[in-house]
Amino acid sequence: MRILIVSNGYGEDQIACRLATALQSAVSNSDLIALPLVGPGLSYQTLGIPLLLTNPALPSGGFIRSFSDAVQDIRAGLFTQVFKQLGAVKNIGHIDLTISVGDLFCLSVARFFNPSEHVFLPTAKSDAFMAHSRLEIALMKRWAKLVFTRDNLTAESLREAGVPAHYLGNPMMDGLDPTHQTPTAISTVGLIPGSRQEAYENMAYILKVVTEVATLKPTVSWTFAKAPTFDLALFYEKWLKGSSWKIDETMTLLQHQEQPISIAIHPEFKLFLASSAVIIGLAGTANEQAVYVGKPVICFEGFGPQSTRTRFLEQGRLLGPQLKLIEPREKAVIAKAVMEALETTKQQTSTGELSDAAQKIVKYSLEAS
Repeated sequence: MRILIVSNGYGEDQIACRLATALQSAVSNSDLIALPLVGPGLSYQTLGIPLLLTNPALPSGGFIRSFSDAVQDIRAGLFTQVFKQLGAVKNIGHIDLTISVGDLFCLSVARFFNPSEHVFLPTAKSDAFMAHSRLEIALMKRWAKLVFTRDNLTAESLREAGVPAHYLGNPMMDGLDPTHQTPTAISTVGLIPGSRQEAYENMAYILKVVTEVATLKPTVSWTFAKAPTFDLALFYEKWLKGSSWKIDETMTLLQHQEQPISIAIHPEFKLFLASSAVIIGLAGTANEQAVYVGKPVICFEGFGPQSTRTRFLEQGRLLGPQLKLIEPREKAVIAKAVMEALETTKQQTSTGELSDAAQKIVKYSLEAS
């Protein structure tokens, strides 16, 4: 069974890889091919799944939410890359099943000259913060045999509109056990600057907040969730060189040279969440995962399209009061919010249950195909 998986974003790649793993377990003779539309597809490479092509980094990181975002990406070669992606799908040959994870653009590219049955996971929208448009609904009805939403509210709304939509859980929560997320120290703060290009400037500002908090409470411990796309050497050269911050030779520790502040660089996100009591998060999927396992998330307006004020207001409508948007973006104000969250962290409880959504989605899709 030849299966094409298309995704457009770091979080979407992760979800797609969970589906791929479930597919490999369910179909013994599966032949998986991946097409990441944003970035190099590192998650797929880790699993050894062959890629149709990789992509250069665009300014928006694939998260276009304004005219200026689109203009920057066009200047950086967006159209050229889209044509390459469409050509890759056109020339791929016979496909039995296509799974698209992302937004309508992702589904559109996957559907281009590809008559196979389509399963679509629209991760970018929810009726909780941004309902699907009439055009999106019409195209989902026309192009997708099955649609799996991120929440039940959206599934019900789409079904009323005639879309074959179902909610079987959110694959981005698979592997996160909310019943075993007690932090090793209730004074540990986790740092999530994001996974796209803006993560560097976001992290540089987060370090100012860290210094502010450490001045108020030196006993706070710190850990940094480094996405695979975050280049520590580049971060040092562009943002830290000449500052009081250094990265140790093993690339596992950020250290302040004038204050006793050390930040553990954590590449394993699941363990990072388990060790953190409070999160400073300027991300998308990672913020949702943190709230899912009961962590309070402090956010503020960042420095790119993924971490805008509007984005976090939308996220807040989805996640509720455990995500707290701090305004204005001032390090003293943010530091105060972090301190308050640390003082009340014992009262936080998980919002989720153990998830196996990817297996359920794959099983349903295979039975329907």
